[in-house]
Amino acid sequence: MEMPAQCRNGCCTTCAVKVNSGEVHQPEALGLLKEMKEKGYALMCVSYPRSDIDATTQDEDEVYVKQFGASFESGGVVTGAILDALEDD
Repeated sequence: MEMPAQCRNGCCTTCAVKVNSGEVHQPEALGLLKEMKEKGYALMCVSYPRSDIDATTQDEDEVYVKQFGASFESGGVVTGAILDALEDD
């Protein structure tokens, strides 16, 4: 079965699935919060099956949005704020 993947390093969430049954080992899944792993989510590009698994693929960005919200900008980010602070030094 061919799965969607983009980074192939466990950092984005393009290959995210919800594991319905079975077990995967995913120590390199840096793009997935511990809480999401505990809820049964896995990043298949860095997952190793420990048994037969049944998994449901996710809509693009579904897991990302569940972890971080619709966008980082929703928190009131000011464009250039870091650069402005550096220039003040």
